[in-house]
Amino acid sequence: MFLLVICSTIMGISHQMGYFILNVVRLLLVWVFKDSEARPNARQSILDQLLSTIKTILARFDLTGKTTTFATCPKCHCTYPPAFLPGSTVPQYPTTCKNHPYPDSNPCGSPLLKDSISDNGIPSSKPLKPYIVANFHDYLANLLSRKDLESMMDHCCNNLMASIR
Repeated sequence: MFLLVICSTIMGISHQMGYFILNVVRLLLVWVFKDSEARPNARQSILDQLLSTIKTILARFDLTGKTTTFATCPKCHCTYPPAFLPGSTVPQYPTTCKNHPYPDSNPCGSPLLKDSISDNGIPSSKPLKPYIVANFHDYLANLLSRKDLESMMDHCCNNLMASIR
């Protein structure tokens, strides 16, 4: 899994290529275990410990970056930030849009949420049209960690200094 973290964060491979590498590693392990004399339960235990997505692997290393998901009205595109009850990490959104699209108009009233079942089996409501905003500091750190960005900035500064002279 560390291989995928290196490939994703340092080499900048896409999530699709990361899924490919993850599945190749999984197939190699299945192939290696096929002829091994290890107990079947031990083999299955090792294969079960492989994480299934790049997102979960990066989250395990705390490399996903922080984001905020807004609920967006599908009709008038008004955004609503999440609200959190004290001590809860579950975002709360209004059920309908209360935006007045035009002066002296009625509220939009479009539904904002769809009902779904969370990973742990608890019913929850998710935005029909989510709008995900990256944390500015995480976005800037990701941008500045790109290997080509420094040379692009230096090139622009050098051109500016040359035009001033």
